[in-house]
Amino acid sequence: MSKSRQRMFALKDGAVKAAWVVSTGRRHKDGGGPTPTMVSRIHNKMRVAHSNRYEVDMRYWNAITSDGRYGIHATWPSEYPRLGTPDSHGCVRLHPSNAAKLYSLVHKYGPRRVRITLSN
Repeated sequence: MSKSRQRMFALKDGAVKAAWVVSTGRRHKDGGGPTPTMVSRIHNKMRVAHSNRYEVDMRYWNAITSDGRYGIHATWPSEYPRLGTPDSHGCVRLHPSNAAKLYSLVHKYGPRRVRITLSN
């Protein structure tokens, strides 16, 4: 994933199979911040996860840190226009159709076989 380009790429055997527009993190008055640069795997996944901190449900949740603080999930219709710009509180947000595709890939191959690389 390229934070500077706000794009996520799905690769298989080194070949790009899909490219999706995302929103990564930026500073907000109520908390959150830039999405960290990291290499990780999917630690857990849930069809719907709830954030007590922000009081929102996050569909197609894929946790990319073991503490569940950062993840990849679907965004909400009101946020669609901001896809392609840093806008989240730190998570990576995708259009729901793309988040569903990623969720299915993680389910198909297993969380331990999916590697997530967040780079500038």
